[in-house]
Amino acid sequence: AEDGIIYSGGGNGWFLRGLLSEITGVSEREKLIASELYEVFGSVVELKVDGEIYDPSGRLRYTGKGRVSLPAGVYFVRARREAFKVIVR
Repeated sequence: AEDGIIYSGGGNGWFLRGLLSEITGVSEREKLIASELYEVFGSVVELKVDGEIYDPSGRLRYTGKGRVSLPAGVYFVRARREAFKVIVR
């Protein structure tokens, strides 16, 4: 599928984009925040608001609002004083 796996940095559960009603271990607040700030479509991360995407070494990979295609791996999304760990496939 084209949906990426997303981990909410403040919670303890994995979830698939598009299955927000089935998320476990992540608070309703965290699910809502994540869905308002970004989405993952395969190798593309869409920031719905101004934010930054960093790789695990701390290197800034993208800043702003919009879509960016990234190589497969783990990234960190920061937006509106929130941070999330995102897996891109």
